[in-house]
Amino acid sequence: MKLTAQLKSWLIAEKLVAADETNDEVYVKAVTDAIVAGTLSATKLVELQTDEKAKEANQVLSMLRDISAGVAKNANDIAEAKAVKAEPAPVAPAAVVEEAQRGGDVTIPLLPDSVKAAMGGAEPLSGDKKELSIRLKGVEEGFERTKTPLKYPTHTQLGTRHPKAGQIVTEGDRIVYESNELDKAICGMWFKYQLQSSTGGRGVPPQLRINDQDKALFEYALHECKWGGKINSTGEDNGIEINNSRLKAIAPILDDVASGGLEAAPIAFDDAIITFPLLYGELFPKVNLVNITRGRRIEGVSVQNVSLTWGGVDNVAIPLEDTAAFIAAFDTFIHVVEGSIEVGLDFLSDAAVDIGPIITDGYGRQLLTQLDNVIATGTGSGQPQGIMLAAGTTSVAQNGVTATVGGYEGLLFGVAKEYKNGHPTNSVCFCANETTYSRARGIAVGATDERRVFGMQHEDYTMFGRPFGINGSMTNAQIFFGVLPRYRMYRRLGMTMRSSTEGTTLIRRNMLLISSRSRWGGQIEDPGAFAVTTDALA
Repeated sequence: MKLTAQLKSWLIAEKLVAADETNDEVYVKAVTDAIVAGTLSATKLVELQTDEKAKEANQVLSMLRDISAGVAKNANDIAEAKAVKAEPAPVAPAAVVEEAQRGGDVTIPLLPDSVKAAMGGAEPLSGDKKELSIRLKGVEEGFERTKTPLKYPTHTQLGTRHPKAGQIVTEGDRIVYESNELDKAICGMWFKYQLQSSTGGRGVPPQLRINDQDKALFEYALHECKWGGKINSTGEDNGIEINNSRLKAIAPILDDVASGGLEAAPIAFDDAIITFPLLYGELFPKVNLVNITRGRRIEGVSVQNVSLTWGGVDNVAIPLEDTAAFIAAFDTFIHVVEGSIEVGLDFLSDAAVDIGPIITDGYGRQLLTQLDNVIATGTGSGQPQGIMLAAGTTSVAQNGVTATVGGYEGLLFGVAKEYKNGHPTNSVCFCANETTYSRARGIAVGATDERRVFGMQHEDYTMFGRPFGINGSMTNAQIFFGVLPRYRMYRRLGMTMRSSTEGTTLIRRNMLLISSRSRWGGQIEDPGAFAVTTDALA
């Protein structure tokens, strides 16, 4: 960013920088803050940077020359065809061209009648006032933009009946919508920009390089789409936080897209990734999901219930509540989860148009497995803490013996009714691995009666009328029953991606390696909402 005397004077006049400030970095940060806040427009910034103004003027002048030449040629061709003398073609003002490029409605004055007839298909206009309203479509209008609420499928990826089959997908109080054509195009565009940032353009297949449509989509996304994450960041503790808001300028914020200095992402990109876990997860769709745009540690508190005492009489003091642990910290650290997939370059050549859905599907499936795993068995060190390792949950002993009805009743009633009330039935569930589930459903009615206590519909994955989730990270000895909305998970918006085609292995196999990085945190809100077994039959 070029700091001119005019720009510095403006910042001082607006009281954004002290008059005696000499550090250029302070001025740069003040400019960025003003742009994000909307007090400094891109047009005003150009005016205050004389060099940038000259550069833009040359670009506009060149564009207007091309327009003028095109209109003049058009007029001459029409005149020759109809034996009509064409009037001189005017040059549109720079402001009109700029508005037209943004896709707005503009009126270009004083066009020749012959040109108007050719462009509009209408009769030549008469009179002194000769105007034709021309509307240039924005890039977004080339894509289908209808939003349809997303609905849960009938079955999960494991083949089990989905507990929310046919219901509308929600994320907290927000309805999740299917990605339309424009969302998918933005995802594909953003993926290309991420590739450009991480490789500098080296080794990127031709079909994945940024084209004119991608540039137009990028500008549209900046001005019209909501973003999350950080800009101008060199670490977790600096930069400018973007909280589900639009960006208003390109150059001052991004400086250079290929530099990799951007840690923000369109919300549509994050939503497309998360759709797969929301749809197909065994555990993740049922937890309390909170979206955040900043911080490595979320600080909160939990408050205990107060108590009341019956039988008060005169001259007897009312019992005092012990508040030593009445309010406790509820702090959650945010952890990084990284994944990578390999995609064949020949495959990309055949499917370059749909790169957005291909990558979001591939990454979403990997993320699905990891999120379910950490909810169940996360260690809390370098990853969210899972239910099985949380302190304070109700422990139900099984003593390493064959599964019994009583053992599962102990888990069911290990969670008090007040925790279960107010939550959908399908969000209060059992969970174990497939082997442990099969042993539970295999409990016979009696020694000489092969019928099963829990019924013969083994693949409905239920027990006592509650869903039974399956998680492969749990051992045979681990089981839990709990109210999953009492597990809180934080999703840090602003996912980043990198790629490479370099290295002996990738080159020999003709593959593209794509790595993705996102950030999550999670832990249970109240240990009383979960009952766990750690000593079932191994």
